[in-house]
Amino acid sequence: MIVGNELRSESVAAAFTELFSGHFKIRRVFYKDLHETFRNPAIHVYICKRLREPLPGAYIPPPHAVHTGTPGEAGAGSAPQAIPESGEHGYLT
Repeated sequence: MIVGNELRSESVAAAFTELFSGHFKIRRVFYKDLHETFRNPAIHVYICKRLREPLPGAYIPPPHAVHTGTPGEAGAGSAPQAIPESGEHGYLT
């Protein structure tokens, strides 16, 4: 799997690494190896290869979990958020 991520927050990048490293071998593509037209210092590209078995202690979300964005929290009892209509909150404009 190839993941492209714009680095905006060190804590979010750390959470990504923490969550994914239990299930994938992660290799970051070096800046110099990215196409010169499309590369940007804030964009990180990762190649992730799924491990045969999750590592001990890897985060496993509960079935039908509602993602809260916080590792280890499933948002139990909360309803999924509705997708905004076109133009609401600046989305899809």
